[in-house]
Formats: sequence, C-alpha cells, structure tokens
Amino acid sequence: MSLRGKKSGGKGDKEDSESKKEKARARAHDAHVRRWADPEYRERKKAENRAYYAANRKELTERQRQRYWSDPHLPEKRRAWRYGLSDDAYNAILARQHGACGACKRTGLELCVDHDHETGKVRGLLCQDCNKALGLFHDNPDYTAGATEYLKQSLGDG
Repeated sequence: MSLRGKKSGGKGDKEDSESKKEKARARAHDAHVRRWADPEYRERKKAENRAYYAANRKELTERQRQRYWSDPHLPEKRRAWRYGLSDDAYNAILARQHGACGACKRTGLELCVDHDHETGKVRGLLCQDCNKALGLFHDNPDYTAGATEYLKQSLGDG
C-alpha cells in the first residue's frame, strides 16, 4: 500500500503542512534575495517599476489617497508617527485636561496635540484656535503676556 493514499488525520499532518509552508517561504525568500543581489536584475526591475509608475501614476496616487483618508485609525497613526503619542498617552492627557482645551478651557472642540518645536516634547492638547495663536506668538510667553496686557488696556482696565 502506498503512503500517499493514506490519510491519518492526526495532529502531525497539520504540523508537517505548516513546516512545509515555512520551508517554501524560506526558499522563495532566499531566491528573492539572490535575484536582488544581481545588479543587472535590480536595475531592470527598478526600470520596470519606474515605467509602470509613470504609466499608472494617476490611478496609483488616487488609490493611495483613498486608502489613506478612508483609514478609520488615521488620527491615532498620525499622532503616534508625528509625536510618538500612543492612544493611552493621548487619553491620559485628555483626562488630565478634563476633555477641554489646555489654554481656553472650552470643551466639545476637536483638540490638537501641542508640542515644543525645539525638543519635540508634547505639552498638552489645544483647540485649533489656541494652537494657531501660540504658533503666531512663536511660543513666546512674553509675547502672549504683552498681548494680554494690550487687550486689558483696550477694554478700559488700564
């Protein structure tokens, strides 16, 4: 009787199948590495890729744009990438500020991550208006204090 005709149905078959898949993946990876080590092959493939991109640029960029903007986790990914801020860290700051802007204390607004442009350190969460205002004042407390004094004087307090 041939071994090929037998079906054992045991656990070993699944493990053997998985190890065969892993070996096949490893062989394919090794072949890929060998091909790309060849400078002629690499240049030919790069030229093919450039030509394909040039011919299909509009469709490729539109597909990428659609995928990017339709990603439901985009805000979390951008915060992690730009500021190194995890969801848990963001939520901790949000809770510490009671869900309000760190400057004007208004609630119910979309909050931006405020950070020091020199060190990259996250300072807190601000509404868009306060974030823009701090940027326009170049993050300088003397400028904001001067603006506050000016407003108080113009309102008749001085």
